[in-house]
Amino acid sequence: MLEQYLFDGWASGATIVPVQVDDSTSDGSYLYGKSLLLNLEVKIHKSAREGDPTMQNIGYYIKYLPSRIDGSMPCYLLDICGPLLSVFGVINLGDEAVVCEPLVASLPLLYFDTPLLTSLARVYGNKQVVTSDVTRFTFPYKDTALIDGEEVKLTYEAAIVRYVFCARLAPSQTKVIVKFARQYGSDVHQYCANEGFAPKLLSHEVLVNNWAFVVIA
Repeated sequence: MLEQYLFDGWASGATIVPVQVDDSTSDGSYLYGKSLLLNLEVKIHKSAREGDPTMQNIGYYIKYLPSRIDGSMPCYLLDICGPLLSVFGVINLGDEAVVCEPLVASLPLLYFDTPLLTSLARVYGNKQVVTSDVTRFTFPYKDTALIDGEEVKLTYEAAIVRYVFCARLAPSQTKVIVKFARQYGSDVHQYCANEGFAPKLLSHEVLVNNWAFVVIA
């Protein structure tokens, strides 16, 4: 039922299916390419034998992470434990840590009163919106750049090679190249640009994961 609702009307044949990683098999996973965007764990109840669905969900997400992590992989975790539905957001911070937070309070799947049923319907409605917007994962989340002291909007157009993208600045529609790198010598680039040996460096920023974000034209 969850699969039919989330992917209603999709031409791509999107589906939630069990996926095995090492010795663990999920109760249901939605993949976009090689990215895990949503994972489902179902338990009758929490117990020493059954385990904790939330911790098992997080554990599966960690196992699914690639051996070489070059970025962040956001994912939604759905727990159904007895009559309760819980929704979490999880993301890795590089290759050193994982952060998981509840996005809503746990909601009963059985009817108790109208306000709770309304809240449950809103959760399902929002899940349909966020899971249908998976094309955004084609390009990086960083879509603004600080250029000459002003924050400028970026629109990605194509990937050139790994971590290098074609983009346009708004509203001028100027074509630029966006690069992400572990390290970047901005001083050297600026010197070469001043001497006419390199393109103009428009922006250089160190992101929270210590990657360099570079915009050149």
